[in-house]
Amino acid sequence: MKILVDANPLYAGQLTGVGYYTESLLHGLRKLNDVDVSGFAFNFMNKQPSFESVLINEQTILPGKLLSYPRYAKVELPLELFFNTKGVDLIMGTNYLLPPSLRHIPSVATIHDLCFIDHPEWVQGRNAHILKQLLPRTIARASGLITISNFSLSRIREIYNYSGPALVVDIPPKTSMAKAKKIVRLDVREHKFFLFVGTIEPRKNLGLALDAYNALPLSLQEEYPFVLAGKPGWDPEVLKRIRNKENKNVHYLDYVTEDERTWLYQNTTATIIPSHYEGFGMMTLESLALGAPTITSDIPPQREILGSYGQYFDTKNRQQLTELLEKFTNAQFRNQVLNDQIKVLPNYSWDKVSRNIIEFVEKIIA
Repeated sequence: MKILVDANPLYAGQLTGVGYYTESLLHGLRKLNDVDVSGFAFNFMNKQPSFESVLINEQTILPGKLLSYPRYAKVELPLELFFNTKGVDLIMGTNYLLPPSLRHIPSVATIHDLCFIDHPEWVQGRNAHILKQLLPRTIARASGLITISNFSLSRIREIYNYSGPALVVDIPPKTSMAKAKKIVRLDVREHKFFLFVGTIEPRKNLGLALDAYNALPLSLQEEYPFVLAGKPGWDPEVLKRIRNKENKNVHYLDYVTEDERTWLYQNTTATIIPSHYEGFGMMTLESLALGAPTITSDIPPQREILGSYGQYFDTKNRQQLTELLEKFTNAQFRNQVLNDQIKVLPNYSWDKVSRNIIEFVEKIIA
């Protein structure tokens, strides 16, 4: 089977969730017998992809961003206008939208979540506009859909009245060869700091996390600093707070390398994941895989992963989170939570995900 995969997320520079998903998916599919996988991507700026073990067909004449302009007018340019699809059995999307195919090749689209529908105020306006305009078309012509949680699938079926084939795939923690590297500019002790990893954007609910941390006794704040590691996104209020250093015990590192992120996970007291909304709790599994227990908001995707092992708080309840942070300063409590939470890790494997995807594809294109 010859599969052509949307590899554009690999050219985004500093990878976030969709990029890691794309990278791991290509790696998993490449390992399967009887699967010939390659990618397609726009690379006008001659960037290096984050994953180079799969052939990626690059279109270098036009910037991929030019596609946004016809999309505003609800015009979709066919894939064959830019890439050779001869012999391809399936086109696989990794980031919501898929262009039409002149050859009418079967396609599977990946829809991570519907935050742009459920909470458009947490999504950049340009992206939300394009998704609202064109995602229904992608869904209508897709042979099947992939999504990343039962919660997301239920929303897709409800919003788009979709009754076609669908597969829910978990996103296992990325298999990484990273070597832990302590961050020179960060002065913290091992297992004596709280951690947040992710883009600074409104749906991450960092304002409440900062408020909860600030409510801890000052002695605990000094003993357990709060470290934030992630790209500056589009939450001006939170960015202003952390850049102005309103609390000297809160350290903002911006984007960190994979080696540095590995060290942070391996040495934090606990990872705080306060999101209002997620398609899947990828950071939860990444944290656990590297030895850090998690404190998570009580939202459906986190419940799907952690079940009764979760340490949850309501997304609007600052006091609940403050109380949990204080509990995690007790080493015995922290270690017991970690021993419980890591029990979920054997449920997640990229080999399993890759096999499930191929079995799904074989059924829908048979």
